Amino acid sequence: MTNTIAKIQRTSEGKLFIYSPDYETVKARLESRWFQDDKLVHFVSVAGFSQEFLTDFSKLAAASILSDGVRQEEETIVAKEICKELNIQWDSFNQSLEDELQRISQHKYPNVKDYLVESGFGSKTKSSMLLFEAALHIVLADGIMTENESVLLADVAELLSIPLHKVISRISQFICFEKEILVDIQI
Repeated sequence: MTNTIAKIQRTSEGKLFIYSPDYETVKARLESRWFQDDKLVHFVSVAGFSQEFLTDFSKLAAASILSDGVRQEEETIVAKEICKELNIQWDSFNQSLEDELQRISQHKYPNVKDYLVESGFGSKTKSSMLLFEAALHIVLADGIMTENESVLLADVAELLSIPLHKVISRISQFICFEKEILVDIQI
C-alpha cells in the first residue's frame, strides 16, 4: 500500500468509508480475477474427479441443501450448475444427491455435522477449497445466510482443515460480489 493520504467519506446511508489510494488498483485486480458477468463465480475445473470427490460432493450438497431445514429448488439448481461447471454428469450425481438427502432425513441427525462426520466426509479429499466453494454457493442459493447455514460452513471448514482466514476471505468475497445477500443471524 502506498503512503499517500486516504480520503474519508460517508456513504449515502451514513456509513464511514475510507477510500485508500490503492482501492481502485485492488478493485480492478479482484474484478478481473474473480468476478464474472453472471452471478456464479466459475470454478476452475480439472479433467475429471475421483469417486471419493464425487461422493464427498454429494454428501456436502445434501448437507448444504438441508442445513437450514428447508429444501429449496434454488439449491438444487445451483448444485446442477456446479456439476455443469465441473463437467460432472448431472443424472448420476443427482441420484447420489437424492440418496444422501434421504439418508439425512431418515436418520434424524441432531445437526448436519453429525451426518458429515459419521459418513466419513472429507477424510481423503485433496479438493478442500473446491468443496467449500460448492457448499457456499448452495447455501447462499436463496440469497439468505441463516445461523444454521453459517454453522454448516464453519463445520465444513473444520472437517476439511481449511484455515479460518481463507474461510473469512472467501465468504467476504462472495457477499461483496453478491450484493443482495441477506445474513439472518442473531447477534
